[in-house]
Amino acid sequence: LFSYEYFFLSSVFMLFTLASLITIVSKQSEIPPDGTIQDYWLLRAPFSIHCGWIMFYFALEMNLLAVNHTKKAWTQIEWAIVSLAYLTCTAIYILIWKRTADVAIVLPIAWGTFGVALELTDPTEKINKTFGNGSLTTIQVTSATLCGGILCIAIIKVTIMIFAKHAEQYEDKPEPKRDNYSQV
Repeated sequence: LFSYEYFFLSSVFMLFTLASLITIVSKQSEIPPDGTIQDYWLLRAPFSIHCGWIMFYFALEMNLLAVNHTKKAWTQIEWAIVSLAYLTCTAIYILIWKRTADVAIVLPIAWGTFGVALELTDPTEKINKTFGNGSLTTIQVTSATLCGGILCIAIIKVTIMIFAKHAEQYEDKPEPKRDNYSQV
């Protein structure tokens, strides 16, 4: 539908896809992982990565709807700001407030915002003429900052998770029993 430029209908289906993936990922988080690499990379990560990508793509789809339905540059900039705020809130919720952070969801969001920032380094003449250099620079810097922030928080979160798992392994080991004769 997207390639035929049926953006509204494409957005509706994108929303259904996103709702389905969020349901799958949340149901998966209720099931305790078995701790193996295969469990994560074969059963959990593909849905998480797809969910993050669709979250980003849904924001992009909303911007395409704005471009299609209005020619006012300010309205399109407002939609870009709303989209970046949505992506920021989503990433913060997943990385900070969610008890078990699924870092794989936010990586496609970081990748997408990096792509937006990269695309705006050399905008087309039409985009430059419509929005002006100041607005484009603001969106570009905001996208790049969002990407960097997501990656930094994700690295910190993964580091904390690794140290917590490492500490958990040492807590589970019983202390070796000492007998009174070995202290002589």
